[in-house]
Amino acid sequence: MHMFLRILLKPLGFLLLLATAAAAAPSLQTTLSSRFLARGETALLEILITSGRSNGEMPGAPSVPDVTIQAAGFGNKPMRGNRFAQAFQYLVSSYKVGHHVIPAMALVVDGEKVMTQPLEFVVFNPDELKWAEATVAGARFRYAAAFRVMKDQPYENEAVPVEIKVYIPSDQPVEDWGIPEFERDNVTCWRFEPNPTPGAINLLGRPYAAIGYPSTLSPTKSGSVGIGPATLRLVTQQLVMDGFMRREYVPVTLNIPKLELTARKLPDGAPEGFTNAVGHFTAIASTSQTEVRQGDPVSVDIEVSGSGNLDATEAPKPIDDTGWKLYESSANQRGDERRQEYGTTVFRQFMRPLSPKKEVPAFRLVYFDPDLGKYLTVLTDPIPLKVLPPLTNGAAAGTILPPPPAAGIPVERMTDILGLIQPAQRVVPAGFALPSWTAHLAAGLLALALAIKSLWMRIRPKLEKDPVKLARQSALKHLEKADAQEHAEFLKKAGRFIEEWLGDKVATEPGLQTVLKERDGLCFKLEPHPQIQIDRRRRSEILNLLRKSALLLTLGLWLGSGSTSRAEDAAAAVQTNAAAAYDAADYDRAITLWLEAGPYDRLSADTLYNIGNACYRLGSPGHAALYYRRALERDSSHIEARQNLRFLERKHGAITVPRPDYQYVLSRLRLDTWKSFVWAGAWMAGIGVLIFTATRPGAPVRVAAICGFILAPLLACVGGLAWHYYPDDSLFAPLERQAVVITEKATLHVDAARTSPDVIDAPQGSLCEVLKLRGDWAYVGFATKTRGWIPLSQVELVKPDSVPRPPKIAKPKADGNSA
Repeated sequence: MHMFLRILLKPLGFLLLLATAAAAAPSLQTTLSSRFLARGETALLEILITSGRSNGEMPGAPSVPDVTIQAAGFGNKPMRGNRFAQAFQYLVSSYKVGHHVIPAMALVVDGEKVMTQPLEFVVFNPDELKWAEATVAGARFRYAAAFRVMKDQPYENEAVPVEIKVYIPSDQPVEDWGIPEFERDNVTCWRFEPNPTPGAINLLGRPYAAIGYPSTLSPTKSGSVGIGPATLRLVTQQLVMDGFMRREYVPVTLNIPKLELTARKLPDGAPEGFTNAVGHFTAIASTSQTEVRQGDPVSVDIEVSGSGNLDATEAPKPIDDTGWKLYESSANQRGDERRQEYGTTVFRQFMRPLSPKKEVPAFRLVYFDPDLGKYLTVLTDPIPLKVLPPLTNGAAAGTILPPPPAAGIPVERMTDILGLIQPAQRVVPAGFALPSWTAHLAAGLLALALAIKSLWMRIRPKLEKDPVKLARQSALKHLEKADAQEHAEFLKKAGRFIEEWLGDKVATEPGLQTVLKERDGLCFKLEPHPQIQIDRRRRSEILNLLRKSALLLTLGLWLGSGSTSRAEDAAAAVQTNAAAAYDAADYDRAITLWLEAGPYDRLSADTLYNIGNACYRLGSPGHAALYYRRALERDSSHIEARQNLRFLERKHGAITVPRPDYQYVLSRLRLDTWKSFVWAGAWMAGIGVLIFTATRPGAPVRVAAICGFILAPLLACVGGLAWHYYPDDSLFAPLERQAVVITEKATLHVDAARTSPDVIDAPQGSLCEVLKLRGDWAYVGFATKTRGWIPLSQVELVKPDSVPRPPKIAKPKADGNSA
């Protein structure tokens, strides 16, 4: 009887689902708070009208043998996306152990008669429950928790309903039911989330609350498989009296034992075209292109609907691909609906006709029906198509051919991140570094000098000339032009200049005293001095001393370079050890060594990029995206970090700031570089004006000023446009408030509690803005204008408040994957 019900229920429910979808107007959703009920347990049945409105009449409760269904009322229920659904509620209970089916119910929505989906549920003997004890606030209580599955012998790759069922005393108020952590043994299973409406039952002589965590399970191989054990952390609400009554939230952990199953192998003799589809499916093909030219691609959407392993099902193939060029198909990503038994996946297939065709061929989907135990084939209908001949240069005379379509920019086909940067700069040099305003200072000094000279040229004729100063300058120029071939002869002339013009400064200038001693030691001896050719280097040194060129000495100090310290040698050793640990797959140690290469605020963009690579290899794309963004914060033109970040965001569907392709071209240069173009243009124009006021007509430097007038507006315009359109995430949110989602299973809630309704799933690597904090929760917003609450442990600031520590990345405990 049970097998007959299953064979009858699956096709019936699926046909009702198709009929509802085909109507395209009313939309219904039928849910049961738990599909595994203990004998005497009461569950809530809800019929939600998510699209359209009913006539306000509550449908009568269906009659099911050995099952009691009572109307509980109707009203509006809040849904995701700030919308409401009309809800009809019923209480369901039964004292008959076995499988039961709630049949389809008829409703009138928007004047049309629509049918709900039939629901199968199981009633079991409560004596089967295995009890355990837990302690909270010093009090012990008994609870029962177990995995329950609709079929204990499913086929390989068959998706079957599974549920974690928990029973705890009703006098233990639960503030947060939590999300279970579980192991998988050769099964795939989407995450478990609690149903917001607990059931009720009397067990052990006291009332208990029953909560269900529904999902679906698929064995990945035949033979012995299992799910669990699992742990579930609940947060209970306790009243504490310590002078006055107050509430205290106390966590408690429940243990759920492992459920073992025996998966059956699919029978032999699978027809051609079968891959791994197991369930009950139909397929519909459609396209908006009914007339194309030969060589143009056709986009076909194949909608596969039904119950089964939709996430593992491959795209249907055409029954005849002769004369077609097929491209790799893509499928839409499914979300929380993976926990439901029924669903739809849309595959997009691009195909290009190589010769004239009259229709798009039918697509074939071969699947295994687990209830019938045999393979079935479903075909889509062919789609009429008109293929026109291609336009060529041999068209009729007078025909104006349109220009060929522009080829799209190739999309990066990365399947993995780029490798380490070797050798990488470990830390920003600790020695003296020129500040960012050095170029402005130099240009400003030059402009000031030109302005002073321009002013001097106008007031100099009005000032009385100092004959002593003019004579001193003339003597110095004569000394500079002196054609002395011997070093001794030059020293005599330099000493004569010092004694004649700088005699009052000899006592305070050690350099002048050195020149005089050198002259006296070489030129004024009793014995004749040797013939020594002039040392040009020493001659320049003496002339520079006499000119008192403080500016050249200052520039010489600024351009001096420091020596390599022992700290840099130690950092080089750290880099070598970290790279060796990375190559040995010891990514935790590599991350620790790179973070210890120096103070965090001095770690280079290359080092942060390498840490991101290690996080990705360690299995945390969220932390990898975080460190790629930190590398870009140090160096906005770090191409490898930006390319790896694009790859992660595209692979995991992260929510980020949408950007056109040309902005990634602008990011090849740093934002400061584009800004410097603007400032360079402004300084060139200003200095050019000052050059004309500070020089006489015909001066060669005026040619350079004219060239500056031509280049200045070009540099300023190019730099200004690039500055305006540069991909700067600070336009989305200030850097201090930017954060990255670092965990795999992150969900935004409407309030700071896990039991509150969901807003959206946040894939790891998503960029958000932290708007406010409340305890262990953060109120964040995305670039999509979506906001909600998320646990602080699931996000991390791009600019940390303190020195970051190596990320604690949880290792998977089993070899299964989440579906």
